[in-house]
Amino acid sequence: VTDITDASAFGNNFDFGATHGHTFAQGDLNYDGVIDITDSAIFGNAFITGLTPLPEPSSFLLAGLGLLGLLFARGRRSKQA
Repeated sequence: VTDITDASAFGNNFDFGATHGHTFAQGDLNYDGVIDITDSAIFGNAFITGLTPLPEPSSFLLAGLGLLGLLFARGRRSKQA
């Protein structure tokens, strides 16, 4: 799993390819020796898919209650007009 430790290592070594001789553990994810925008794109995709949590059921409940409230308020307003 790609986590905050990986993000820290990548962020500390990212230099837009200014220096050479980096390793995979430092953030050279395409093994070309530099840490540049290509490695950033690879890391970004791995970080997003590695940390994407599913919403809690309570989040869905809260969103549903909010939508019901909006629909109820809209219905009352149209009846008063």
